[in-house]
Amino acid sequence: MKNTINTFKASKTTDAALTVLNNGVSTLESLEELLNDKFPFEAHQLSAASKAFEDEISTKGAEEANSTLENAIPPTRDAIALGIAHIQTLEAWITLSIPPVEDGNNFGVSIQLDVAKFLDEKRKEFGKILDSIPAYYGSRADVVDKLNLPSGSTSVTTTKTKSETSGGKDGDEAKTSTTVVEEDKESGPKKQSMQRLRQLVALDVQFYNNLRSSLVSVTDGYATIMDNCEKNYDKLAQPKGSSGGRHNMMSMF
Repeated sequence: MKNTINTFKASKTTDAALTVLNNGVSTLESLEELLNDKFPFEAHQLSAASKAFEDEISTKGAEEANSTLENAIPPTRDAIALGIAHIQTLEAWITLSIPPVEDGNNFGVSIQLDVAKFLDEKRKEFGKILDSIPAYYGSRADVVDKLNLPSGSTSVTTTKTKSETSGGKDGDEAKTSTTVVEEDKESGPKKQSMQRLRQLVALDVQFYNNLRSSLVSVTDGYATIMDNCEKNYDKLAQPKGSSGGRHNMMSMF
């Protein structure tokens, strides 16, 4: 069993963790690129965002999705989910690198536990960001429903006419004709509440700001994770030193 666990640690968790750590810079660069590419309004430009969102609603209608958020949400969600997956990889690596409990020389183990706790906090934080996305769609749908937008319906009327004749030249004859009439009905324009429209715009602006702020926090948190693992790599990989560990692990430096 001992050999099986050591093999698993060497072939799975260690290699996977090193891949995450060695690609940390490129991952951070992709997060920064995402922030610059998909979020055109910075934190101090929310008034400009509000004006742009209001103009879009006036042009396309309130039922249409906010195009800025529709472009930003999918890649941001993917990036955060990837960050969670990377954290889970590092958590598994650290957990399986904790040595047997024994007296003395536990400083390295305390570092492992501290970093593991930080990873757990960040994973939960990233998860809450993902939870906020469906909540936004639900809130937006509720506001749109209260805007009294024109509604349409289709009515179908089917009429059947049947006639019969007997004793004629061609014998008895029965005829049936069917007429189908479809009528589209649309309710007239209703007066929309200006406050509801402003609520919709404010909701989009608020979620835009929250999502952008969350991406900044994810980027900073990911950088801190990489920094902690880089600075403490030797203790995380071999908490009791090269002579105290049960196996040798390759270094990324």
